Parts: sequence; structure tokens; C-alpha cells
Amino acid sequence: MGDDRYDKYALYETKRPPRLSWSNAAKAIAEGEPRGEFFALPWWQSGQVRWRWIWGAHHNESRIKKLLAAQPDGFDDDGDPWYVGILYPGLSDEYVSDVVGIVTRAGHVGCVWPNLSNGGLSELVRSMGPEFKHFAVPLGVKDGELLMAFPHSSGINFFDWDDGESPGAPAAWRLNRSKVLALYLLQYGPTQKWQRLVDRLDTVPDRGIRILSALPFSPGYAILKDTRHDHESRAVDRLCQLTGIQVQFGLQGPPDAVVSRSTSESGRRIIQDAERLGVPIYRPETFLGMAAEEMANRLGSGRP
Repeated sequence: MGDDRYDKYALYETKRPPRLSWSNAAKAIAEGEPRGEFFALPWWQSGQVRWRWIWGAHHNESRIKKLLAAQPDGFDDDGDPWYVGILYPGLSDEYVSDVVGIVTRAGHVGCVWPNLSNGGLSELVRSMGPEFKHFAVPLGVKDGELLMAFPHSSGINFFDWDDGESPGAPAAWRLNRSKVLALYLLQYGPTQKWQRLVDRLDTVPDRGIRILSALPFSPGYAILKDTRHDHESRAVDRLCQLTGIQVQFGLQGPPDAVVSRSTSESGRRIIQDAERLGVPIYRPETFLGMAAEEMANRLGSGRP
């Protein structure tokens, strides 16, 4: 009987770079949106990007050195280089059950950190379907270390943190498609370009991702904005301009919703008053995603 550990390592050691257009993959990442056969996410549009460790990178130093010696595929806002990574299904081991590998032009360089791959990313990568053949992600270089991009919490994070309270569910990050739609809506407005992106994202299987309920706002719908970060404050203002949602100041008249990161435990009077009046409270990125789903329902001809 073969050694299972050897079989797992052999998969990664012998993983060959896939035959694809690496330049088109780089364009998809740079634009932050799906392009042709490549599925990509709006990393750069999310506000601030942080870079997360690649699991098992220390086992792949020779391939990483080879990758970093090549011409970068792009540069981030800090002027640091990034390279194309392609996600693919890995093999479970004694540590992680849902492994997602990362392959580059130089071969396998490591795996996605467990509390991202366990949150549904592994399921999504395995079920992308015929519309998208490759899931492209940016791999950045910080202080000589190869890392993978992830949205920073001070921006619009299109991954939700599941705290593992559901039976058998690990604490992990899960992709939220509605928030991705919101970022594209903020960038392009309710245009044909945005509609095409909605149609493409609608083809992505709903396995491993979260989709928010639409927010059924009507003329005169008003929110009270209580945001902490400049980026999310501007995003909420922009979406309200695009949709006709009104922004109200103070609780002189009950709004239809309060947009805030705060909870009743914070002791903030504005939140306590909203709860007393029965006004729903949405986190900023949740409000953006729900409003984007409503806009997609109204404008997307292919939606039910």
C-alpha cells in the first residue's frame, strides 16, 4: 500500500503549470473582474488590500524563487510586484479537509490558508462549471515573501466571516457574491457593462458562496448612515446616489434602515434608538450587497 502522504506531496511536486493565456489571466486580475475563461474578483476596488500567508510555501521555495525571478504580471498601489496564481482542488490531509492549491507559471507554490479554503472556496473551485475554467488570484511580494491578496476590513470585504456556530462548520471566510455585485455597481453604475457582469456572475454556481436577499427599497426610502471608515462611507453615499436612496441625519423621523457597524452592545444611542423603534440595522457592506441584488433584479432581464 502506498504512503498517502507521499501521494499528496507528489500531486504538488509534479503539478505542471496549466496551459492557458497567462497574459489574459493577468488582465482579469488587473481589471478585477471576470474576463473570458478567467474568474477574478475586484481585489483592488475593495478599498485596501492586505496580503495573507500562503500555506506550505516553505515547501516550495525553489519554485517561488523561480517565479520571483521572472517578470511580474503587475504592480500594486505600493509599487510592489504581483504574479498570477490559479486556484485548483488540492488533496485533504490530516490538517485540512478542503484544500485549495495555488499554481503559477513556475508550478505549485502552496495552498490557500485553511480558514479561507474551508469556508466554501474549495467547493466553489471544484464547481466553477463551463463558463469559467480558471480562478485567477494575485500573489504579491512583501518583504521578499510570496503572499495572496485579501480585502482589508476597513474597506468593502466581499468575504463574510462565519464564526463556526453552525453544527460541524469551521470558523472560516465565505465569498459573498452580492457584495461583489455591489463593488461593480459602485464602479460602473447601473449600466450595460454592469448588467453584463451581473449576467456572468449569475452563471457562477451558488455552491460555497453566500447570496444576500434583495433590499426592496422604494421611492422615498431613507437610511441613517453611521459609518466608521472613509471608504465605506463614500461607498454608501455613492450607492445612494445611484439608486435614489436618501441619506438622513439624526432620528428626527424614523429612517427605513440604519447603516452601521455598531451593535447594541456598543452603547451608541443611535443604535439603541433604532432598536427601540424597530428599525433594521445593516452593516455597510451588507447594505451595499442587498441594494445591489435589488438593482440586479430590476435591471437584469435574465433574472426571475
